[in-house]
Amino acid sequence: MSKTKNFLWHFTEQLALFYQSGIPLSQALNLLAQEQYPPQELEIFKSIERSVNRGQSLSVSLKRHPEIFPKFYLRLIELGELSGRLIEVLTELKKTLKTQMLLKRKVMHALFYPCVVLSINLLVVSALLWFVVPQYAVFFAKDLTTLPWLTLLLLNLSRELHYFWWFNVCVGALILFGLRHIFYHKNLRRKICNWAARSYGLKTLIKFHDLTLLCRSLALCLRAGLTLTQALELCAPLSLNPHYHEALQTAVRDISRGKNLLNALKKHHFPTLMLQFIKVGETTGQLDVQLVKIAEIYEAELTQLLNKIIALLEPAMMLCLGTLIGTIMYALYQPLLQLGTLI
Repeated sequence: MSKTKNFLWHFTEQLALFYQSGIPLSQALNLLAQEQYPPQELEIFKSIERSVNRGQSLSVSLKRHPEIFPKFYLRLIELGELSGRLIEVLTELKKTLKTQMLLKRKVMHALFYPCVVLSINLLVVSALLWFVVPQYAVFFAKDLTTLPWLTLLLLNLSRELHYFWWFNVCVGALILFGLRHIFYHKNLRRKICNWAARSYGLKTLIKFHDLTLLCRSLALCLRAGLTLTQALELCAPLSLNPHYHEALQTAVRDISRGKNLLNALKKHHFPTLMLQFIKVGETTGQLDVQLVKIAEIYEAELTQLLNKIIALLEPAMMLCLGTLIGTIMYALYQPLLQLGTLI
């Protein structure tokens, strides 16, 4: 997924640069195909170049690769070709894609950090159970009945880890396979995001992410020359929150009946600040400018929230690790402490 986004942004940036330099499309694609890229990406460049050389338009050539170029992207390229504003569309797409990449990178960084720390915790605890606890089990093997329940639990966990290590390996492999499947399966990712959007802890995070992405995308569509209803139809699937997705689809029908964007969104509980900016944009005829301002505000809010989450997770994870190690060491030394009191 991230590789696709990187390729899409790099392709758009290079193509916009060549267009601005006055290089024809076929020659620009030929230059891209001559650069050092992975074989799969190189084949995509050559396929697009062959299609363009046969007389196909750029948008038609890109449609042959739906796994790389989404409908949102293809519609804007097609509109740029029809209106003769392809350079402007490519330039705006380049900026928007870069912003989306940076935004997703921030979110992934905030989610990646606790996963890494949790993995380290599991490795440390597993190492203690595998190497350290069995050494103490030799001393306690003669009389297990007098051991505290916590020590017995620890010894049993260590024994199970040794006897059924193959089962633990299989479970770990299945978890990794499941995570990989979720990562590459779009429908599963969306279902997980729908659940996260309803949960208290992630609701605000996804809200700021969605509003930033939707406002920037709407502004881009309007600047490219799409009508408001066309822009809303294109941007609705971008939302991770099903509420926003349904709200934008309903707004399309309301605007088609004569309502403005403000009244179409007001009944769907969008933030008051966003509605105020939309009102100013519709009043002044600069809706795209106001949408960009909204996106910048929510992007700043998202960054601040992510920084807070990371700042809170770091001590929390360290506390969990310390508690786990402390519990294991206490369970090992508790019988020795009881023996000392008896003496």
